[in-house]
Amino acid sequence: MHVQFPKLTTRVIELTAVAAAAVTIAGLSIAPAQAAPDLTIPVPCSTEALFAAVSSAPSGSTLLLAPGCTYVLDEGLPMINRALTFIGGPSTLARSDAEETSKFSIMSICNGGYVVLHDVSFVNGDSSDDGINGGAIDNEGGFVAVNGGTFADNNASHEGGAIYSSGTLHVTGANFTDNSAEYGGAIGNEGSASVTLAHFSDNGAYEGGGIYSDGPMSVDLSAFTGDNNATYGGATYINTGTLTITRSQFTGNPAEYGGAVYNYRGDLSLAGDTFDNNGGTGDKRGPNNSRNTPDDESGTYEGGAINNEDQMSLNGSTFSENSATYGGAVYNDDVATMSMDNVETNAAATDGGGIYNVYELSVADTKIHVNHAGHDGGGIYNEEFLTITGSQLDFNTAGNVGGGIYNDDSTTISKTSVDENAPDNCAPLGSVVGCFG
Repeated sequence: MHVQFPKLTTRVIELTAVAAAAVTIAGLSIAPAQAAPDLTIPVPCSTEALFAAVSSAPSGSTLLLAPGCTYVLDEGLPMINRALTFIGGPSTLARSDAEETSKFSIMSICNGGYVVLHDVSFVNGDSSDDGINGGAIDNEGGFVAVNGGTFADNNASHEGGAIYSSGTLHVTGANFTDNSAEYGGAIGNEGSASVTLAHFSDNGAYEGGGIYSDGPMSVDLSAFTGDNNATYGGATYINTGTLTITRSQFTGNPAEYGGAVYNYRGDLSLAGDTFDNNGGTGDKRGPNNSRNTPDDESGTYEGGAINNEDQMSLNGSTFSENSATYGGAVYNDDVATMSMDNVETNAAATDGGGIYNVYELSVADTKIHVNHAGHDGGGIYNEEFLTITGSQLDFNTAGNVGGGIYNDDSTTISKTSVDENAPDNCAPLGSVVGCFG
């Protein structure tokens, strides 16, 4: 994905009487700290020059990286504790792949740091030796804005294979591929974060193959495609806090629990999203992108697309071709609402071809169509409290009973059609008032 930015005009740094003592390091003329900020400093294609610029550029400076250059690093860049902007052309920061290279985060930002990146890619960062988070970027309390660029083959032993942030993080138009960590294969958020127009593929973790969030976070107009995988939450895992996902696509993400999204104890809100072909294999990866080969029993267990263990609202989303043992599309184990959603052609090996509800679920103005369960509840399997209004359940099938709804406790329907399901519409017979046949 190419992101366009306003054309930049490189401003020549004029040394004034105050800046007459400017130092020259690795061929760069850098004004001393007391000079006026807001300088644009060209950085030639030299790792030594890059280190010098990051070390000495005054706060407010813009570092103009050499277009097409790959800066190969044998150690992490100096800690950033001030405002710096990096403009790529595009450009790449890469940890050396030489065998003797130590493991480090490529860029580290501390409290007081304010970093903006345009078209800068990060490759082969690795913070696994010393347990530091963020293989490519480790943001410990600062501010980071990422615009464009690719994060590939980065790894952390703990959190944030590509990016870890305990401060403020904004990502726009970036690509994340083949990154890994224990928590958050691509991004680990412990602060406040937003992700827009980003693409995640082939990232892996124990929790949150693409994203792990432990604070307020929003994701908009982004795509999680091509095998982001984990044990919990193949694409996204919310531990605490709020996570809002809008107008985003989840395709082909596997996990043992929650093929695309797993909500542990957060407040999850999804609107206008698409979930296709998630769940299924349960193939997952851990640190260093190592794959665990699944046996015949290791398919997605609960929630082919979503596994919810806390608060969740779904609005205007589409679920198709997702699969799991229980809850082909959605597995709900707490309090959830669904409104104006479309749940079709999903499958459960056992119960709840479309939806499996353990606790409390309200469904409104939703179509649940052509889903299949190997045992019971082709459309919905309900264990406790289920309310359906203004919806349509049709052409769902079950291998045993409850082609439309299998009700194990309390199901209330109003202004809802439950029809043309096989082998029956509702089971046990008479358990759902207003449902016949």
